[in-house]
Amino acid sequence: MQELTPIALWSVIALAAVAVTAFILHGRKPAHKEAGPPPDGWEPPRYRRAISICAILVAAVGCVSLLGWAFGIPLLTSLGVDMIPVAPSTAALFVLYAGAIFLRTHLHESRAAYGAGIALAAAGALIAGVLLVTSLLGMQPEVEHLGFVVVNKPGATPIGHMSPVTAFCFLLAALSYLLSLPSAHQRRWAANLAWWLACGTSATGSTLALAYLYGMPMFYGGTFIPPAALTSMAFMALGTALLALAAPSAWPSRPNIASTTRAAYTFLLVFVLLAAGIVLAGFLYYRNYEIRQRIEVERQLAAIADLKVDGIVHWRKERLGDAAIFYMNPNFSTLVRRYLQGPGEGETGGRLQAWLHHVQQGHPYDRVFLLDADGRERMAAPAARRPVSRHLLRRAADVVRTQQVIFEDFYRNEGDGRIYLAVLIPILGPPDSGRASGTLVLRIDPEEYFFPFLDRWPTPSQSAETLLVRRDGDEVLFLNKLKFARDAALSLRRPLAQETFPAAQAVLGRQGIMEGRDYRDMPVVADLRPVPGTPWFLISRMNMAEIYAPIREKLWQMVSLVAALLIGAGGVVGLAWRQQLSAFYREKYYVSEALRASEQRYRRLFDTMDEGFCIIQMIFDAENRPVDYRFLEINAAFQRQSGLREAEGKLMRELAPAHESIWFEIYGGIALTGEAKHFENEARALNRWFDVHAYRVGPPEERQVAIVFNDITRIKQAELNLRATIVDLERSNKELEQFAYVASHDLQEPLRMVSSYTQLLAERYHGQLDDKADKFIHYAVDGAVRMQLLINDLLAYSRVGTKGKAPEPVDARAVVGEVLNQLKMNIEEARALITSDELPTVRGDASQLAQLFQNLIGNALKFRGAAIPQIHIDARDNGNEWLFAVRDNGIGIEAQYAEKIFVIFQRLHAKDEYPGSGIGLAICKKIVERHGGRIWFESALGEGTTFYFTIPKSGYPLRSS
Repeated sequence: MQELTPIALWSVIALAAVAVTAFILHGRKPAHKEAGPPPDGWEPPRYRRAISICAILVAAVGCVSLLGWAFGIPLLTSLGVDMIPVAPSTAALFVLYAGAIFLRTHLHESRAAYGAGIALAAAGALIAGVLLVTSLLGMQPEVEHLGFVVVNKPGATPIGHMSPVTAFCFLLAALSYLLSLPSAHQRRWAANLAWWLACGTSATGSTLALAYLYGMPMFYGGTFIPPAALTSMAFMALGTALLALAAPSAWPSRPNIASTTRAAYTFLLVFVLLAAGIVLAGFLYYRNYEIRQRIEVERQLAAIADLKVDGIVHWRKERLGDAAIFYMNPNFSTLVRRYLQGPGEGETGGRLQAWLHHVQQGHPYDRVFLLDADGRERMAAPAARRPVSRHLLRRAADVVRTQQVIFEDFYRNEGDGRIYLAVLIPILGPPDSGRASGTLVLRIDPEEYFFPFLDRWPTPSQSAETLLVRRDGDEVLFLNKLKFARDAALSLRRPLAQETFPAAQAVLGRQGIMEGRDYRDMPVVADLRPVPGTPWFLISRMNMAEIYAPIREKLWQMVSLVAALLIGAGGVVGLAWRQQLSAFYREKYYVSEALRASEQRYRRLFDTMDEGFCIIQMIFDAENRPVDYRFLEINAAFQRQSGLREAEGKLMRELAPAHESIWFEIYGGIALTGEAKHFENEARALNRWFDVHAYRVGPPEERQVAIVFNDITRIKQAELNLRATIVDLERSNKELEQFAYVASHDLQEPLRMVSSYTQLLAERYHGQLDDKADKFIHYAVDGAVRMQLLINDLLAYSRVGTKGKAPEPVDARAVVGEVLNQLKMNIEEARALITSDELPTVRGDASQLAQLFQNLIGNALKFRGAAIPQIHIDARDNGNEWLFAVRDNGIGIEAQYAEKIFVIFQRLHAKDEYPGSGIGLAICKKIVERHGGRIWFESALGEGTTFYFTIPKSGYPLRSS
């Protein structure tokens, strides 16, 4: 196992963090309040299961490849030893893209998942773009290795780096993902582009995978790094997932013929493209295999021809080397001359016989014999005498005359009919003789070595063979035995005029590979070349049928594979089309059922609705002015709401001749313009008021109007009564407010006089009168003071509605700070602890809000318990309003007094327990209601009280009380 570097460790930790985050987000219930609602259109995809499977496959390729790099297992990063592995950066991006698809598919209710998906896709696009540029520039940054140890072989294609084709596909995938997002749904072109980009990604991956499947991976041996086989398969899955994500937006399901036809043509186009790609890839593979097979056969023929020619040349040199041992050898020549001049026996004959026997036994010679100058055989090894060929005797005479070694070509011996080769060596005579004394003949039987050497073929073959030929006049003569003509040597001839005959072309000087027809008139491929130093020409050949047998076998395999792929592609497209068609008919069924249910609901609503309903047809005069209308359809409530009986099919003028023309004008305008109207109007002829909704139905030329109406006569009468009551009530309220203000204001002066004189009486005559008089004076002074407080409170209460200011932005925190400053002495006296959270800015009356906080905080200080008072003020965003809370730990309030405490001058305690008039909370309620809010409390006796009140955000105009 390779040691994990810190970068690799951090990569694993980051991936684990992403996985844990996704799991947590997936495990949480939809949290619209916390994370906000998802964007419009961010909904579960239509093909979630297929997308999930593809995303899992993509993530599996990435994770398995990363594990392969981490643990040093090459098989996990590629499908073969000689194949390019998946680069670590490629594997990481596959995991990244799979995560984005997972978030989009399974966490569709989370806005956080929406943003995370966009971030992952954008990050993938950025990384792929950078790596594409660096790859095209020939740069290979080490950061792509992600800390893994990558070893590149010298001269080999670099591994561990992303292919530019891979980076380009990642860019296509990222663009497809981003363009198919819900925000792009309103732009149809973006959804269509996303679909086609996904098609491009899937098609590229499929093409690369097919190339690997057919055994001809693309871009190997090129100028840049080829994509790995696993990468190609992962892009097929990634493209399929993106197709499924983009399909609902690019091809929305609509139950109509046009959409079905369009989908049919689309699926047909996809199948045609798939079929064309599969067939083209199969054809290219077959052609490539055919070319490679042909090249391999030609290379094999050339190599064998080289081997045979080199062997023949070497063998011939060996034979001439043997001749050189005897040629111009004075010892051997002297020995032969002595033998030929002597009686022919004795020591000289014995020595010469030993030489000949040694040469014949130690070398590949059939027979070695000695001829004298007249051509008579004088000695031989083996010793048995045999008739010498006349052809050989003629050649021996030439040797004697020329005194040169001759390598005699193939000839047929007349005695035994066999074919031989021979080396004729002159036995040189005395220097002054001018001619040879005899000839040493080294006869070679080609059956022993030469023909078997030519017959041998290094690889198993049914038709391959080597031919040796020479020119004989205007014909080509075959010199060796052939595989299919064993008696062809020196007997098989063909004219040189045959242009397609390889042997003839070889004799005429052609060299190299050629196609032609052999001695059996069979098509062959042959390699032609001369044998240096000889009149011979060598042809290595193989039948076309044998050459193309594996090609035909591969062709049938390819046809079977292509057929299977076509059937599979057709099946997949057919299933997709069937699913689309099934969805079409299912949706059509649902639509028809919904329509039928809607009609039933409409009819039920039409028959049972309380509102009157009718459809009328307007009647216009010659000047296109509406003059009447006919009732075409009415519901059961029509008669009850309108008072018209048996109106269906009749004209309005027939039913109510005095009906006002304003009705005809309104309905006529709706029939002509199509503009719906909602209005209220009185039909004096029917003595009723109606609330009417009217709109045009049907084609404009039919001039039909649907009318939904209510008899609101009673409501109108109630409105009139209510208006009168409101007017009376407003007048009473105004008089009451005026009375309260005048009473409280006008009573101030006499009350001050009474209070002053009673206090003066108490000061001057205290103790001078009896005890009862002092008590009565005290009662009078106390009553006058309390009366003055009540009048002041009553005046303050009335001013809430009459002296308020216009609404303006108010900083609640500043208001509370001002109130606490005013209550500083009371707070210090009670040793109270007052805290607050961040308070908002609201719209309202600053002075009244200060009075509201002062009354609530003052009550919390007043009604405290034995513990140190703790008061907390906070505010919470409650949608359309701010919710304020003032909490204390005081004596608490019983729940039964929830309404009583907000009533003016209502007290829950005796005056000697807690001072006050009981008007503070009533003023608080009036201030809150004037701001459009509500006030209430929650309390537990002895544990404290929390007063809540709301202030609307919308800035309602302050209401007068």
